[in-house]
Amino acid sequence: MLRRSSLAAATVARRLIHRRAGRASKPQSPPLPPPPSLPKPPQKPNPVSLHGETLHDPYAWMTALSDTVAMRHMDLHVEQEDKYTEAVFASLGADRSVRKLQIEMASRLASDLSTPAVRWGPWLYYRRVEEGKQYPVLCRRKASLHEAFVSNKDPSAGFDFTSGKKIEQKLIDYNQEAERFGGYSYEELSEVSPNHNFIAYTMFDKEKDLFTLLVRDLTTGILLDRPRADRVAGLCWAMNGRALLYTLINDDWRPYRIYCSVLGSNEDDTIILEEADENIYLSIRNTKDFSFIAVNIFSDSSSKAQ
Repeated sequence: MLRRSSLAAATVARRLIHRRAGRASKPQSPPLPPPPSLPKPPQKPNPVSLHGETLHDPYAWMTALSDTVAMRHMDLHVEQEDKYTEAVFASLGADRSVRKLQIEMASRLASDLSTPAVRWGPWLYYRRVEEGKQYPVLCRRKASLHEAFVSNKDPSAGFDFTSGKKIEQKLIDYNQEAERFGGYSYEELSEVSPNHNFIAYTMFDKEKDLFTLLVRDLTTGILLDRPRADRVAGLCWAMNGRALLYTLINDDWRPYRIYCSVLGSNEDDTIILEEADENIYLSIRNTKDFSFIAVNIFSDSSSKAQ
């Protein structure tokens, strides 16, 4: 009886040893990195006296939008905060949870969302988000194919975005633009030419931290080599649809110069107007019939159009 008990105890001991050895042999996941220190923006003294009281706001410099040095410090601080957020998520092992949350939120969106169609000339323009995609696609269709919808003769006539995909033209796929601009797609301006053959638009370039001008031929879908410009703040087409006017901003984010680019020309873009006064801004816009382009020259206290 004693011998059997000893054998049983020895067997149990061997099993425990094997289990511990097996556990010890399993690869252990590396420890998570420690969370980084919180970035702190620089503080600059800025006393403000009001009703006999003096207040101190060390972060008032963040509101100085015209101060290029202050805005550069602000950009650096925002970049540090972005890196800090990513590092904190990684240190907590939450980056996978963030991705899971993004997938869950996307799954709750209706597939094939679309904006209302807007008629311009012979075309109906609209944007829609394809199933499983993050960014929209700019499309158009001939208005003549949807006469009941366009004329409102039939109140029940709708616009079938699903079954009508075969007759639509895809003009810009912003998912492809996101691949071109580092996984981020943000358009600020877009203007279709009056002859509906071209579209000029500006995309945010994350690496450059500014908007870049692009022009696409809508008949072929090909991006034109010219014009290409950075820091574009305004767009206008000439009536013939072959000349494009655009405004540029300087380092202080002031629209100060207007260019004209003739599509298909090998000549450099022509400067139409330049404003040297740091207190004056320029903007451009078409008249409704595209017969003229109005230039607005304005400041905090005055404004004129020509």
